[in-house]
Amino acid sequence: MWSVNRLFYAAVGGLVFVGSTTFGTYKYFENKISSHECVEMAVNAAKRSQEVTDILGENIKAEPIWLFDGVTKVHPTATRLLIPVKGKGSAEGDLKMEATRDTPEGEWKLYSLVARTTWPKVANIQLIDGDKETDKTKPNESSNKPHAKIII
Repeated sequence: MWSVNRLFYAAVGGLVFVGSTTFGTYKYFENKISSHECVEMAVNAAKRSQEVTDILGENIKAEPIWLFDGVTKVHPTATRLLIPVKGKGSAEGDLKMEATRDTPEGEWKLYSLVARTTWPKVANIQLIDGDKETDKTKPNESSNKPHAKIII
């Protein structure tokens, strides 16, 4: 017959096993998605934008991606990520990006990229808008207009 003490230790051991396995799996996928090739592509596109570098500085670095943010979805041919970024000093924000590719082995193309800065200045900067097929991370020499729309 099982004693109450023995049942208690078995239950605690089971909870510890399930909790550590779940946490380990979460950290594995967090690291896998944070090192996704689209993250580097989005950060490099943000570095090319003068408006983003004016606020965050030129040394923009991606932070680990939180998997349960309601935005992050990864599929072999489509990806949507919310990438927290840090800049110079205490400057911070995030990059909301969408990327697609034709086949699971194909090359990723940024479809949409929005930089949202939260400190020291709050701004939403639409860098790439796939619906309008414009890329505002590349300067347009024929125009003196700003290359990104800043919404404050």
